[in-house]
Amino acid sequence: MEDVCITWRKGLKRVWELPTRTHSGLVAPLCALLPLRFELACLCSGFIVKCLNSSNSIVRFVARQGVLHQRMHSPIVRNAQHFATLLGTPLSKLASINKKMAWTTVNNRVLSDSDFSNMNVI
Repeated sequence: MEDVCITWRKGLKRVWELPTRTHSGLVAPLCALLPLRFELACLCSGFIVKCLNSSNSIVRFVARQGVLHQRMHSPIVRNAQHFATLLGTPLSKLASINKKMAWTTVNNRVLSDSDFSNMNVI
């Protein structure tokens, strides 16, 4: 996944014509985007919640079976747990994951104070 994120940041630098030496932590915020890993966390958690609440009984059964009974043997739960951990929220609060929470997490954990001061200079 890290290789995909690196390629994504390089592509953003090229599209926005940013210098190649631009700090990787600054690329997404300069473009008013969340880092790719956090975008995927929001999308994946939303998808899992929709599966759990699906009107289709088969989809709902498979999702609930994975979440409630298979736990870490299920890819859906491993993804949910990974993204919940990334955003610092318990798995039981998966439905609360949204872009606002992701932005807060990015601002608090990923970008340091020196990164913010560098953004103000740019």
